[in-house]
Order: sequence, then structure tokens, then C-alpha cells
Amino acid sequence: MLITTNNNPVAFARTTEEVLKAGASRKAKLDIFSLMQAEPVFLETSLTDDGQLYDLAVFDSAGKPVLATGISPTHRFEGDTATGDSYESLSVYPSLCQVWDRLATVLAGRTVVSYQASETLYRLLFALSDCGIQFEFAGLVDASEALQRVLGSRHSLASAYELLSGQEALGMDVAYGKALMLSQVYRSIAQSVEEPLRSGVVSGGVYREIHEARNEKGNL
Repeated sequence: MLITTNNNPVAFARTTEEVLKAGASRKAKLDIFSLMQAEPVFLETSLTDDGQLYDLAVFDSAGKPVLATGISPTHRFEGDTATGDSYESLSVYPSLCQVWDRLATVLAGRTVVSYQASETLYRLLFALSDCGIQFEFAGLVDASEALQRVLGSRHSLASAYELLSGQEALGMDVAYGKALMLSQVYRSIAQSVEEPLRSGVVSGGVYREIHEARNEKGNL
């Protein structure tokens, strides 16, 4: 809100809603900063039109890929995927059952961050049921909700990435691109919290919040 005297701007005053949004955004950033201390992994998948998993990628908290592979769908489907793959072209990849040991090792004991976590969890566990495998995540974070709190409104992963990184979004139809963007967004937010602390320009109140966020993970 702009406050004026004789039509001359003299000050800006924030509305209650703006203050609340700013506080919620700062809290969300601190939550992400705290989460990154625990070194989560970022998991994204791609699905056929009939909901079968055909692509997955996992990045670590350093922004490096730890697993990326095509997945052979369980059942034949008609047409092509969003990436132009047919059932025949995808059938050369291993099945989820065949890559599960590697994936389980990557996910074991880690909080998993995914842009639409409930959908990712459902599709992954549904696909694993065909293998007779049950798996329980150590922790699961829905990044779409977390980023909505940071940005103050809901965004697609692509638009959130462009807003926070200043770079053009990568291919949204490929799990590798989605997991890469998500890991970079989280790293960027965590660094935005850390940098003022290193420079010594952060206020005492914010310093205490950062210190508490670190302590939540037992990592000083």
C-alpha cells in the first residue's frame, strides 16, 4: 500500500494480508532450509496416458543424479507417450521390479521430495504391487504445497523454477528434467536462507529461526 502526502509518495505500508504472506513465505523457506540439512532425495516420474510408470529419476540434495532410467510398462498401451515413446520402444528398458533394488537403496532412510507427492507415491506403490513389493517411505514432502507457501500462490514446477532460478524451464515431460529442476529450486531456496547468515546481515530474530531450523535436524 502506498501512503502519500499531497500526492507525493512518502512511505509504503503493508496490509495485514501481505504481512501474513511474507511471514508464511519466510517460514516455508526455513522449513526447506531445515529439510535440506537432512539431505533428502528428489524423485520424479512420468506416466503413460493410462497411468503406467515409464520413466523415473532421482537427484540428491547436491543436485546430482543418483538414478535415472526408462521403465518398461507392465501392460501394452496404445499410441505414444508425451515424449514420443511407444510401448515397443519402452519395452527395451528394465521393469520397475528389475530396478527396485537400486531404487530402494537410493530411497532407504531418506525423505523423498516430489512435486506432486501423493500422485507419485500412489503410482509407484501401485506399480510395485505388481512385483509383490511393499515399501514404506521414511518421509514424503509434497513440493507443490511447499512452493505455494514460499511463492504465495500455486505454480507449476516449470513456472516456480523460472521464478526462483531466473532460467528457462527444462523438459517437463521427462522425469530427469523435473527432478533436476526440483532439486535446484530447493537448493536455491536453502542458499537464500544461508547466505545472509554467512554475510552477517541477518537480524537476531531471523538468526534464531535459522538456528532452530538447524537444531530440528540435530545439525549445527
